[in-house]
Amino acid sequence: MKLIASPHCTHCQSQMLDTTMHMFWEFSLIRDFWTRIMLILSELLGATVLPDPCLCLLNDDLALSFNLNQCRLLMAGLTAAKNTILTKWFYSRSLFDSVLDGVLSQYNISRVYNSMTQ
Repeated sequence: MKLIASPHCTHCQSQMLDTTMHMFWEFSLIRDFWTRIMLILSELLGATVLPDPCLCLLNDDLALSFNLNQCRLLMAGLTAAKNTILTKWFYSRSLFDSVLDGVLSQYNISRVYNSMTQ
């Protein structure tokens, strides 16, 4: 890692401070990414799930009424999306290319873990 001279985001021209919230939510490409992710998850879950920072970033699913398998799929998708943002933020602007692999990976890990603990 290297020190940078400016506290502003180097990925956009908005002069926003490069905060964690900006990186995971406020940056325009990230907002588009979350919209696409939530559309895919909505389709997979059979219910509309809107992009919301409490849900997407903090896993606050209290307002949702999903069964256990739907919750697992949702959490796997959200975890894969956040991992993708964190990884791609430093290396590339191509966010969407690996998120589906991450979703499947997280979902399978969750299934294996839960089958071992039951």
